[in-house]
Amino acid sequence: MTANLLLAAAPFVLAVWLFAPSRVKTWGWWVGVGAFVAFLPNAPYVLTDVIHLGTDMRRATSGLQILGLFVQYGLLFAIGLAFYGGCLAVLRRRLLADGLARWRWPAEIGLHAVCSVGIFLGRFFRLNSWDLVVRPSSVLRYVGVPRPVTLAIIGFTFCVLLTATVALRVPLAIHDLRRASR
Repeated sequence: MTANLLLAAAPFVLAVWLFAPSRVKTWGWWVGVGAFVAFLPNAPYVLTDVIHLGTDMRRATSGLQILGLFVQYGLLFAIGLAFYGGCLAVLRRRLLADGLARWRWPAEIGLHAVCSVGIFLGRFFRLNSWDLVVRPSSVLRYVGVPRPVTLAIIGFTFCVLLTATVALRVPLAIHDLRRASR
């Protein structure tokens, strides 16, 4: 879980650095954006660790341990989603500051789609973000016409990400309204 949380934090750190108001868009910045997009699926990927919860619960020897597991997994999911939502919020603010407000939703929907595919490749084929650079042939092997079950899983993941970020936008929108009224 610790490694997954560190990987979930990586795109947030990149987003804060890349999308700072003073950051100039150089070729290095674009390489950073590529790394951001490659690592972004790691933040919501932590939700797939739910597959380990049943095994961990069967190993638990008391009700207190089971409660502890629920708290542990709940925190893992909440932190992963907070990093994901934070990445999107930082990007939305940068697009707004750059006068590109009309691109906020298309960028966000596109990132949900990329993350859905990335989560699928990570969970089912055990590919990692760095495989895009280290083993691109492994990633390209899965490019092609997907099977219906693959599309269903990716579509479901997309819906979960969209729903989660819509839910996360409420506190962000309230914060923005308070800030605008000052």
